[in-house]
Amino acid sequence: MDDGGWWSVARPASSPEASQLAGLFAARPSTRHFMKEEYRESYPFRTSADARYELRRQNIPTTDFMRMFEAPLKDSRLYDLRVHHGATVRARTAKAAEATALERQAESMRRGRRVRELTSAEQMRQLCDVMRTMHRGGRTESKDGKQKRLVVSQAWSSMGNLNYQEAKNGQHQEESQNRTYEVIAKTGTVKAEPHMDAKLKTKKSKGSRFIVSEMTMNGWLKLENEPGWLAAHLRGVQDIGEVAAPLETDPMLELAVPVYQPQGMVCLEVVFKTGVPVRETPSRKAKTVATLKCGEYVFAHTQNFDGWLKLSGKPEGWVLANDSDWGELLRRRRRMNDIDLWAMCDAWAAARARPGTGRSMGLSGKEVEALKELEERTVMEAKALWQEHRSNKEYLVSEGYLAGEDLLKTETWMRQRVFAHVLEKKSKSGEGWLRELISGFKLSSRVPPLPGIQGEQEEDDYYAEQQAQAQSFSQGLRKGFTNANGGAMGGAMGGPMGGAMGGQQGHGAFDPAFEGTKPFEYKGKIYTMAPNGVLFDPPNQVPMGIWNPDTQRLDPAAGMMPGCPYPAISYLGRTYILLPDQRLLDPETEEIVGTFNRDTNEMDLQNPTLLQEVCLHV
Repeated sequence: MDDGGWWSVARPASSPEASQLAGLFAARPSTRHFMKEEYRESYPFRTSADARYELRRQNIPTTDFMRMFEAPLKDSRLYDLRVHHGATVRARTAKAAEATALERQAESMRRGRRVRELTSAEQMRQLCDVMRTMHRGGRTESKDGKQKRLVVSQAWSSMGNLNYQEAKNGQHQEESQNRTYEVIAKTGTVKAEPHMDAKLKTKKSKGSRFIVSEMTMNGWLKLENEPGWLAAHLRGVQDIGEVAAPLETDPMLELAVPVYQPQGMVCLEVVFKTGVPVRETPSRKAKTVATLKCGEYVFAHTQNFDGWLKLSGKPEGWVLANDSDWGELLRRRRRMNDIDLWAMCDAWAAARARPGTGRSMGLSGKEVEALKELEERTVMEAKALWQEHRSNKEYLVSEGYLAGEDLLKTETWMRQRVFAHVLEKKSKSGEGWLRELISGFKLSSRVPPLPGIQGEQEEDDYYAEQQAQAQSFSQGLRKGFTNANGGAMGGAMGGPMGGAMGGQQGHGAFDPAFEGTKPFEYKGKIYTMAPNGVLFDPPNQVPMGIWNPDTQRLDPAAGMMPGCPYPAISYLGRTYILLPDQRLLDPETEEIVGTFNRDTNEMDLQNPTLLQEVCLHV
């Protein structure tokens, strides 16, 4: 009886070959078997005629198909067709899904390209305007140079707004990473808190390795897998220097504040024009808990190894100090020996804790100016008090400006404590606006610095500067004029393009960006040379290039500007924009004027006027 199998369709049932294979086919899936419920979803053929048609479409002769079943362990061809059909359908579905995904991705890229092209065009126009303003100010304005440079600084800062949202929306998805340190001294002492007077937790022998999650501003490492702190460098205390060092196999440390801070606290000013977000955790994807406005001061006691600062006081959270796309966000204040940063942190925290709407959006401009004025007044009063009674410190103790144990510490510590207690007295008995501004002010416990004068000396930025000078040109495009001491053209401590605009004088200010420069004669003219070799044409500090001591000539100086996607090449008082294809754009004319060779650090100019200027200086 015909059971609907392939063999019965292909040849009459009375044939000898069919009779011989009847027993074999009885153990194989038949057409009727495949029509059952369990196969119906995947089996494509409704009848054996459909299956036979599929065989013919694939050019499989019936006799060859019958011969397949002579092997005892072969499944029927009908089963193979079902499996093949299922795989084909899945592949077709996957291919269609992949094509749809690729089409969506292409459309997204086209849409993003249009946005980026528009952004780049807008950015280029503003960049050219800024360059023209800078160039005219450098040539014609001598008396108002600082004011011009301030305008240029604000213009450069505004350039970061163009990429701000794009950077927030997924360009950087990194997470904070810990680092592994190894004890290189004879022993490493783990303390309960980050200071020498804290309770001893344990000791680690030479060669011991441990994971670190944070570092204080004066070099104490926070252990990740156990409670405690270990000083990475004791700076000569008990004749001990470096105690622990990071493993060379770990990623390079990216410290927001790479310079030793003697108070264990750092004060920074928000310089990004649109403000800086405070994150709940050290990640760009983390929730924003507050926004710091431009001009506000913030304080940090610890930092991680990926450029994030953990804020002290209020608001609580993490902030970035610098960003490769946005530029400089926070700027470190230097030479703060006359100010107790812990006390100032308490004052700003008290002002931010005042009741009122919109506190998460930062302090008002009037409040910021009032706090800065408070700092200046307190410094002046504390200095006068110290100068008058420095020979009679018992008077300072009796009046509550110093404690008895303070007399056993260094002079710097005592001056800072006088500042703190003067500020405390002002918060209680000062003017009405002042008491209202920092109502609720209370001095928090301060973490003691390293003992002795070694712990009070702020480390010079000389080594960071020398390291920057030794880098290759490709790295120089990332560093450019940005050096650790803020000299040259607006470094990590100075403003962009002409750091003198970021320099303030005195106790609560930044150092002048051109501190450490010296006169330099070239081609019969006196220039100003910054510590990194960049020459400036006074009086407006127009960048002329970088001095090459090997060739004894002036080479083009390259650098990155905060908020600008393209490097800037400065040479002989002119600044050009280096495009990705190595062409040079003159912002004055918005025309291509030549090319720049990264390997030789040479410019190939096409403009005859520019060539003549170069020939006169070579």
